[in-house]
Amino acid sequence: MPVILMTEIPTPMEVLRMQADGNRVVTMFTSVEQLSTCHVAKLQYMAGDQLHSRDPFEFLVHDIKHMYHFKDQATYDEQVGFFRAILSINAGKPKRFFCGLFPTDEMLWYELEYLISDMNCYLPHLMKYLLAKLLSAAERVAAAGGVSSGDVCLSSNTKNAKVQQDSAHTDNVTFLHSFAIKWGSVLSALGMEEKTDSTSGPKESMCLAQEAYRAGISLLLNSYHYKEYIKRRRDGYCFESTDAVLGSASDVIDNCECVDDGAVECYIYLDNLVHLGGGMTPQEEGETLRHFFRSL
Repeated sequence: MPVILMTEIPTPMEVLRMQADGNRVVTMFTSVEQLSTCHVAKLQYMAGDQLHSRDPFEFLVHDIKHMYHFKDQATYDEQVGFFRAILSINAGKPKRFFCGLFPTDEMLWYELEYLISDMNCYLPHLMKYLLAKLLSAAERVAAAGGVSSGDVCLSSNTKNAKVQQDSAHTDNVTFLHSFAIKWGSVLSALGMEEKTDSTSGPKESMCLAQEAYRAGISLLLNSYHYKEYIKRRRDGYCFESTDAVLGSASDVIDNCECVDDGAVECYIYLDNLVHLGGGMTPQEEGETLRHFFRSL
């Protein structure tokens, strides 16, 4: 049974190392002092300075439940592969890598400590949580800098309102472009490979690491902000398109009054992502990611 019995509470990084090695910790307090005390932890990954208290028996039951979920035959290999991939980032120092993505955000690593030490479930959920927390960090940083990351109202017909909405839309596209680059770096750090010659070869020729990268991009495109971006593009905002092809990002110049060459590059980059990651069903996306992490 992949379990390590301890009498002290390990750090999140210690739990990560154990899980990357195929083991799950169970903490059982044994001293009189430990057994007579409720163990209170500050939930750093949640807003509002929330505290959580468990007595020694509750703590033991909690760890046993995690051990049960960790050793589930249906998900054990993919969990071990995921934690192994996280631990391998930056030569065993993933905190430095992730905090480097958003240096001014103070919440992200606490949220990821929860991921690496207190989540045992099937792989797609782990990846979705990772993506969601990175997006939240990006939104916090964008909000602190006064940059739009949300939806844009497209209903006004006045010229000034159109200039404002075009500017806000450009901010939004710049945000999506910047985050997509960071997400790509995360996928690469996890061992996935971007297919650089995607326009010249069939998708069937991709190796597993490349298919996993494509699935990771598909996961991104299925998040709320990117689904809204794709919907606006296919609804014809800034250009006319067909169902099959998004169209030319250069058409943005003719219809948006606040778009510079840099913004057009953002459109081109995002449209290329849609062509790379689009077309995968959620089931295909999840199974590809599971297969990849099982192989590690």
